Amino acid sequence: MSAGSVGPETPEERAKKTAARYAIRMRPARIGQVLADLRPAMASSYATHAQAICQAEQAVRDVTNARGISQIWVASYMAFGRETYRLWRTLSGPMQDSEIEIARYKWEVRGLDPKVLAEVRDKVLATLDALPEEVRRKVSSGTDVHH
Repeated sequence: MSAGSVGPETPEERAKKTAARYAIRMRPARIGQVLADLRPAMASSYATHAQAICQAEQAVRDVTNARGISQIWVASYMAFGRETYRLWRTLSGPMQDSEIEIARYKWEVRGLDPKVLAEVRDKVLATLDALPEEVRRKVSSGTDVHH
């Protein structure tokens, strides 16, 4: 409320207070400290995700190499493997199964071999399920990491 006014503060007064609070929150020193506090956890989370995604990518490479898949198609199989990883990480149960099947169908329609897609799916899921419990728990914590 402004001095001498009887009712609630005006929209202009609220806007000034909001802007002042924002300016305090966005001070470079404060932002730097927040990021410094978060950096160890962020680095640990990224390292955990990197470990899992690299394992999933290796599973895709194992399948494509064993099947003699042309390099021109490997990138598409790798994209399907990464999508499978993302769905494994963010969903569970029947919803996960359904979404992975939808992704498999999408890549099949794009021209990939359905048998190879099924093998990639199975190998990626088996690889991810074989990760240590601590890694699986951290990776599926719901935190999204964009690459």
